[in-house]
Amino acid sequence: MIPRPQLAYLTSHNCIVVIPNYRLAPQVSATTSFADVDSAYDWSIAKLPSLVSTHGIKVDTTRIAAYGHSIGGTLALHLASRGISSIKAAAALYPCLFMSDKSSTSFQPYAKPPFGVAPDFEPTEEDWTAISPPDVQVSETALLVPGSVPAARNRWQMTLIKNGRLTSAVQPGGDYAAIDPTTRFRQVGASWPPTLFVSPLEDDIPGCGDEYIRKAVDEMKEAGAKEVRIVKVAYSAHMFDIVPMVGTSDLGEKWLAVKAAMDFVIERL
Repeated sequence: MIPRPQLAYLTSHNCIVVIPNYRLAPQVSATTSFADVDSAYDWSIAKLPSLVSTHGIKVDTTRIAAYGHSIGGTLALHLASRGISSIKAAAALYPCLFMSDKSSTSFQPYAKPPFGVAPDFEPTEEDWTAISPPDVQVSETALLVPGSVPAARNRWQMTLIKNGRLTSAVQPGGDYAAIDPTTRFRQVGASWPPTLFVSPLEDDIPGCGDEYIRKAVDEMKEAGAKEVRIVKVAYSAHMFDIVPMVGTSDLGEKWLAVKAAMDFVIERL
């Protein structure tokens, strides 16, 4: 998901934006979700140019950027970790990092609101039908809206986060390195594309936050990555840019941080 103001900004700068509608757990493991993003990249190379050529649009498949928010930021880093020369830049906004490190907060109970104060949720058979429907693959999920009654899927996720079990639930085989691009910093080394992180300084979602971003940047530089930057956003938390005001009526620090990420990738295409 990319907020509309960001989508409009990217397309106004001659970017063709491909948004992978990857499949979600628990119907598939996180490994499959990551593979779906790889498939979207491959499709963009093999199929997209001919599809849009009928509209007079030319695609340069040698100049691609990876861009994403939260787990989408992790997926952007996953694409960057392929070390492919056509990926010229990556921008990761508040990504989930070090998902294979069992000492990270991803694997720890979470006591803060909203997840930590929510009652544990035990899905009924009807709830499981909504969370993992037998006749359709889930690839989109509604955001949790403050003040609303959470859907069964939201309540299931909240309970997993509260109890430090989300990562193990979405990757039940335990191969956490497969969904952790930080494990490939040394392997890719100097071939890692220019990368910018956006770090909201009040982000305390498990597995996310400025501490992990700074650690990732240090490790990338030690591994030989040539260009890595951080844009920090004060008084901002996870998903700070999702609200519709950012990029429309609010053009202040939050929008400028997001704009810096978009300009970073645009300038390198």
